[in-house]
Amino acid sequence: MRPFDLARKYGVNEILIYTIMRYLQTTHGVTFTKRGRRYALTTEEVELIEEELKRRGYKPVWVPN
Repeated sequence: MRPFDLARKYGVNEILIYTIMRYLQTTHGVTFTKRGRRYALTTEEVELIEEELKRRGYKPVWVPN
């Protein structure tokens, strides 16, 4: 999954997803997988980001099929 997909799912700006990723990298030492120059998030990484989004009060506005 790409950060863009998460942003679309939660109805937020993609920059917020990158901000949360940077926060998790600096505070929790999480490293995110990249494929080339782009992020290719694993299910565990997506769960971490979604957990942080929910902690900040964001809820999914779009649920994929």
